[in-house]
Amino acid sequence: MANIRELPYGDHPLNKLDLYYPEDHVATIAKPPLIVFVHGGAWRSGDKSEYVSFAEDLVNKTGAAVAIVNYRISPRKPEDAPALHHPAHTQDLLDALHKLLEEEEMTFDSTRMILVGHSCGAHMIASIFLQSSLFNPSTELLSSVKGVIVTEGIYDVDLLLRTNPDYISFIHGAFGPATNYEHVSVSRFGAQVGGEHIHWLIVQSAGDELISQDQADAMWEGLRRAEQDVEMDNTSVTENHFELLWTQGFYSIVDKMVSKCME
Repeated sequence: MANIRELPYGDHPLNKLDLYYPEDHVATIAKPPLIVFVHGGAWRSGDKSEYVSFAEDLVNKTGAAVAIVNYRISPRKPEDAPALHHPAHTQDLLDALHKLLEEEEMTFDSTRMILVGHSCGAHMIASIFLQSSLFNPSTELLSSVKGVIVTEGIYDVDLLLRTNPDYISFIHGAFGPATNYEHVSVSRFGAQVGGEHIHWLIVQSAGDELISQDQADAMWEGLRRAEQDVEMDNTSVTENHFELLWTQGFYSIVDKMVSKCME
């Protein structure tokens, strides 16, 4: 396995990504598809360095290349640093995706992308690939993304705060204070023009101690209203919010998505 570390896609120190890919790709004519993973951390923590073994396992399991994206994060406390609110984190992700699409000499096929978002990373992906006035993914990017896996995601922010009122601190940190958060609840978004072909898979673990099934249900209902191609899997993984990623069950989920979207 080979890798390229600290590939910049913007001017901020956190605007970097790491790429992992099979070494034997050079011996084949066809380049492998690309999995892009977006980490969670409540918009205020997490780093690509925490997912090295995860990326390597995905390469070995799927044969695809894997990119792990860093993005700017909000401060945990107002006194720690200047505020950073949505849409800044997600705009970073969009910039990274466009960068990957434009890299002509990369070791993957940029026209065959699978996106995987965990926790707030799931929200960020959905913010781009469902209809939003804040983001403008290119026609080429929309066409290149074949499948999206969202796992343990935050999709309906108002619902989240009703079930977990103590989460208000990181919601304020990510979005700022508001009367309600319907405008950033991706389960309420419509279809993105040009992205109707994307296959969505919602994954939820019964062992998740931080995000409950009602978030996945809200996203399922929202994607069905938007007439998207969507499946739900709430049985293949049973581990807690973070541990489920490093399991054979989750690797198999991603592998099946890659195979399905590459048919």
